Amino acid sequence: MHNVRLRVNVRDHRLAAELPHDFPDGEADVIVLARPAANADGPDGASQSLVEWFRELDRTLRRRMTKEEVDAYLAEERASWE
Repeated sequence: MHNVRLRVNVRDHRLAAELPHDFPDGEADVIVLARPAANADGPDGASQSLVEWFRELDRTLRRRMTKEEVDAYLAEERASWE
């Protein structure tokens, strides 16, 4: 398998690349990885708004049920099937 890594610019959702002369002709798989935006300041380059969204999600999630609450909920659900 012949691999090459190139840095390219994407404009208008298109990219152009010139491969080395020793790259074989034929079918090839292309994987495009976007680089983080220059102003991204979240973990792994995530935008701040996405990081804040996850924080808000953590704050608003329903509290976890106890085992007894889960058992009661399941018993009530099963009873409604009959």
